[in-house]
Amino acid sequence: MLDGWDVWTQLTEEDHAAPALYQSVLLANGPNGEMLTFGMTVTGSLTSCGGYAYWYHDEPSDDIDGATEHLLRWQPGMDHAELIDVSDEATHAGGTWCADGILSTSQTTDTEGVTSTSFYER
Repeated sequence: MLDGWDVWTQLTEEDHAAPALYQSVLLANGPNGEMLTFGMTVTGSLTSCGGYAYWYHDEPSDDIDGATEHLLRWQPGMDHAELIDVSDEATHAGGTWCADGILSTSQTTDTEGVTSTSFYER
């Protein structure tokens, strides 16, 4: 529940480019019967923090194996989602979590077999 809104993800098989367990649709229902659909999201990435809903969306790239991950956020009253961060093709989202209203994210980079993780506060 986010300021009277139910926000959740629902698994779908509409996107045949990715397994159904990896992609889901982000939905929100408002207290006055409003219904919003935000499109595809990375399953399990939805986090509520500081009055916002945050999630990752994979954006395909021209590279067959590449994709960038977009971190988006929305709060009730907004008419669109805001783009917060974009990873590069060598970086993958490691997760999001909230503490005291501050969102933290991690990104994992695999370079020549060495994996490193960086942490950021939003």
